[in-house]
Amino acid sequence: MNRHLKLNIKTPTEQIGSSKYTLQLEITNLADSSVYLDEIDPDIIPGIVISKNQTETASEIDSLEFEKKEIVEEIEMQLARAYDRQKFRILNPFAKAIFIYASMPEIIAASLTKTKPNLTFPNWAKKAFTVKEWDDVIQLEETIMSSEKEDSLLRKAFNINKIKLEKILQKISEVKNAKDVKLGYSYTLNSKETINIPFHCRAPHLYKGKEFDILFNLKFRVDGSDNVFNQSTSERIKFKPSSFATPLGAGLGGILGFFVRLIFVTKGAWFDSQFWTVLFGSLILAIVFGLFMNNSTESKKIISVEGFVGGIILGSIAGLFTENIIEYFENFLPGKSA
Repeated sequence: MNRHLKLNIKTPTEQIGSSKYTLQLEITNLADSSVYLDEIDPDIIPGIVISKNQTETASEIDSLEFEKKEIVEEIEMQLARAYDRQKFRILNPFAKAIFIYASMPEIIAASLTKTKPNLTFPNWAKKAFTVKEWDDVIQLEETIMSSEKEDSLLRKAFNINKIKLEKILQKISEVKNAKDVKLGYSYTLNSKETINIPFHCRAPHLYKGKEFDILFNLKFRVDGSDNVFNQSTSERIKFKPSSFATPLGAGLGGILGFFVRLIFVTKGAWFDSQFWTVLFGSLILAIVFGLFMNNSTESKKIISVEGFVGGIILGSIAGLFTENIIEYFENFLPGKSA
């Protein structure tokens, strides 16, 4: 079978969980006629897509298509937020507390990477709540956004985007001389032309290193034909554990090491002033060790510690020998006699 397109995914060799990364999709039109690309979003991608840049083309239609894409993406995000708030309102106080606690890792990761939290619909409803046609905007407004108060900022922003989208669709219709305009972002790729589309993403939260697949399944039409073609390409990318994995594991390991020492070695009293002092010291010392090992370069590491489990092992050692480690470092303090 003759392929109309040549696809190539350019990825970083290795990345860290919960961090930002960029991949590029290179598309070359091998056909002798123009190709119209209808859908270029990834089917499978590790983490979430933060943004997708416009190509270097500067034509009026491409600029309008890009502006339309941005508005549609913001509308989908507003609908996801409205769904999230709708779901939160029906929970009892205890369920609300659990929901907030479960959302904390995503909120913290978003603040550290200066991105927006990943608010999405359930996996079983993503296709139903995707905006592809103008009728989808109307139907989803009635189904989801109608639950918001008329004077809420979220609903006002949605209505403003809805008006903007109508105007953009009218402009595209005039430029293309077409009555029906899809809401998906489309490219026109001339014969033998190559474009690179960068996708800025945020990696998933990882407690250990892992490899992920990236899959693009493009839908396109060839000039002079109404047939819709599909062509896919895939790649694998390796991620190291998130930067918080080792210190978090070390903190837990420090607590475990402290209790092992208390129960089997010192057999000290429970919950007295000394108990809390040593427990807090073990926790802080373990986290400091975890942060130190996590930020050291591979060549300077005395031992190799990686991921949540490696942090637990390191923290357990620190918790078991807290007092010995503190006594050792005291010999290097200024003013300490030899």
